[in-house]
Amino acid sequence: VTLTVGLRGILEGFEEFKGISLLRIYLGIANFLLPAFSIYYFGSSLTFIVVWLIIARLVIMGMHFLLLNKKFDLSLIFSSQIKIDTKPILHFGAWMTISNIVSPLMVMVDRFIIPVYVGAAFIAFYTVPVDFLLKFLILPAALTTVIFPRITHTFNKDTAHARKLFFKSLKIVALVMGPVSLFTFLISYQALKFWLGYSFAENAYVVVKIISLGILFNSLAQVPYMFIQAVGGVKKTSIIHVSEFIFYIPSLLFFVSKYGIIGAAITWLLRSLVDLLLLLFVSTKYLRSDYFVSSR
Repeated sequence: VTLTVGLRGILEGFEEFKGISLLRIYLGIANFLLPAFSIYYFGSSLTFIVVWLIIARLVIMGMHFLLLNKKFDLSLIFSSQIKIDTKPILHFGAWMTISNIVSPLMVMVDRFIIPVYVGAAFIAFYTVPVDFLLKFLILPAALTTVIFPRITHTFNKDTAHARKLFFKSLKIVALVMGPVSLFTFLISYQALKFWLGYSFAENAYVVVKIISLGILFNSLAQVPYMFIQAVGGVKKTSIIHVSEFIFYIPSLLFFVSKYGIIGAAITWLLRSLVDLLLLLFVSTKYLRSDYFVSSR
């Protein structure tokens, strides 16, 4: 899995999104069909199921290598003539690792605090709608994944085009996620009542309304987050996330102790808004014309 992720990152740099998408579809199908195949032919053995899933991962990794081989000679990887300065790569990776650890922690920590102050019986009223709404973030993530290598390529080469891509991406995310969030906000009670019943809707619909707004802010924040990292400002995004985490935890403790799961949703909304504003503020530095000129 780790090797495949690395290979996929290289392919994304070559903008081979069609090939990547097809391979992910193949893997998704294999993850569903191979366990059924294993049970049918080899019985209900978890060992055989895992073996087949590992084989699927191995095949997909091999297909990533085949795609890469069309871009350059893979034997160059083992060539002693190519010298790579690993220091900037490790520096970039270290800061990105910090951000990738802290950010999921902020998403998950409320699940541990709510049972302490509100009770375990209420956790489902929060986690079920939140986990469902978080799936919507796949839409802006798909856009930023495609734009990332393009921004990296054009930065310091075509100032106007890089700036245009940034604002166009923000506009697309707003046009897509704005109606989604508004629709979710408006039908939250009716949808929950139809899906999980009257009792669940009564306890969770306010949470859905609040988080739906937070999803919009979070979606928009993915654009400046992507932009800053694409131009090499990964240290700045890591510092932003660590700073947010320091203030987020006590805020979450306060709001949950006072307002229960609604307090947790409010804290999530406020953190998403602050995250968006901070990332947009940092992005303005890179978007200034004088910065582009001075960094060439």
